[in-house]
Amino acid sequence: MTLVAGSALGRRADPGEAAVVDSPGRLRALYGTTVSLHAVQRYVLGSPAFVLAGMGATAISNSARRRAAERPAADQWREHQQVRCLVTEQRILLQRVTTSDQFLLPP
Repeated sequence: MTLVAGSALGRRADPGEAAVVDSPGRLRALYGTTVSLHAVQRYVLGSPAFVLAGMGATAISNSARRRAAERPAADQWREHQQVRCLVTEQRILLQRVTTSDQFLLPP
């Protein structure tokens, strides 16, 4: 099948480029994100036992904040999308089913 210039996926096609496969598919991306962590610093004055209790409470609080920040920052499968996949002899074109956005995967 030869791609027609001006068609949904043909506008990026080179002259005479032929489609080998045209099928639906699913696209997912695996990546992590950057998350900022704001650690709490407390200054506790008083008896040694009170200071140790304050330091322990601060350490527990910061540990919980760190774990909460690590969850969204971890590598995860994101952006689940339905796509139309067009394979030519030169490249792979992906088009979201709901929009006209195109992604071009290099050879």
